[in-house]
Formats: sequence, structure tokens, C-alpha cells
Amino acid sequence: MAKENERSKITWRSESRIVDDLIPYKENPHQLTEKQVKDLQETLERFDLAEIPTVNTDNTVIAGRQRLKTLQALGRGKDRVSVRVPDRKLTRKEVEEYNIQGKFIDKLWKVWMKCEKT
Repeated sequence: MAKENERSKITWRSESRIVDDLIPYKENPHQLTEKQVKDLQETLERFDLAEIPTVNTDNTVIAGRQRLKTLQALGRGKDRVSVRVPDRKLTRKEVEEYNIQGKFIDKLWKVWMKCEKT
């Protein structure tokens, strides 16, 4: 059992990749509205890529697809950006779990921001 637990532990490292070399995760149905695209463009122009994308070992984007897509739309597809990469290829199930957690945290953040404004 210890070996299974050791295998499931993932160590992340930062690396750099060319935006155009990254592969969108085809199972991610998330789409942005026009306003969200505009807001994201403005954010990237002001703060650049402060939250770095996460990619699998095969360059498939796990998190950050919209940020990368927006960089491409801004003509920055040839830019080299920092990404987080696991020490082993994540399984499809692990990618799905990672995305569910990320969406949950994002929703919590949005709720918190709305509460702060009131």
C-alpha cells in the first residue's frame, strides 16, 4: 500500500513552454463570454501571466486554457511562458479531478469577491 501512496504523490516543477506548442485539453468545455474575453485580455495586458498554466508531461493543458488562448489572440503565441508540470503523466481521472478542484476554488473566490463588494 505504501508504494501505491508514493506513486499517487505528485511533485510539480516550473518549466517554460512556447504558447503555440501547448495542446488544449479537448474534454474542457469551458467557454468565455465576450465580456470575459475582454476582461481577460485587459488583465493579461496589465498583469501579464501572473497565474501560470498547468500542463501534463505531453504539453496538454490541464488548467489555464483560456489564458493561453487569449495570449494567442493577442498575438503572443510565440512567447515562452512559465508552466507547472507534474513529475509523471497524470491519468485522465487525475486531470478531471484537478479540474473539478480548480473550478470549485474559482467559484469560492467569486463568491468571496461578491461578498467583499457588498
